[in-house]
This record gives sequence, structure tokens and C-alpha cells, in this order.
Amino acid sequence: MSAPGGLDGIGGGMFEVNIAEAPQAIKELEQARSELESVKAEAVRLGQVNPPAADNVSLEAAEILGQAAVEGPRSFLQALTEGVAEIDRLVASLRAGFELYRESDQRSAFGYEGRG
Repeated sequence: MSAPGGLDGIGGGMFEVNIAEAPQAIKELEQARSELESVKAEAVRLGQVNPPAADNVSLEAAEILGQAAVEGPRSFLQALTEGVAEIDRLVASLRAGFELYRESDQRSAFGYEGRG
């Protein structure tokens, strides 16, 4: 099954999955999503790091680490959030494609049985 373009960003444009493997692909994507959510929690903790000392270097390092971790559109947290959103889009696309395949398969089976 192929998904149309428009899934740009992390995943790229197109992907293909053997329909028989779609449920396993969904499961693996959901596991990856869960792992990214855990890493997001770590990123938030990084953004709240306390400097080990009160000197200027330690204070500035903690501030820079906090900014890189959680602040702004180029932060680690934002990248992880976008990754989770991309996985959500992929899972939704796989589920929709798998459902269409299942419905088509049922219609074909019904049509075949109706001819007998």
C-alpha cells in the first residue's frame, strides 16, 4: 500500500507496506511513538537543569542547554514533537489503507459468493 506525498518532513514523501505486514508496522510505529514520548520527558528535564555552581560559565551553560532542549522551533523537544506527529500521521494512513483493503476484500468475497 502506498501513501500519497505530503508526508514530508521526517518520513519523506512515499512509503510502501506489504498489506499483510500492516498490523505489525502499526504496532512497531506505536512502540516508536511511545519511546519518543519518553525521550520528550527527558528533553523537558534537560530544559530544567540546575547549574552545578553559581559561576557565570555554569549559569550560561545551563541556560544554553535549556534553550536547546525545550525552547523554540529548533529545540530538541520540538523535533521530538514533530516526530510523534509524523508517526501519528503514518499510523492513521496505514489504518485507513488497511481498512480500505479489508473492505475491498470483503466486497470481492461477497461478489464471488453471490455468483454461485
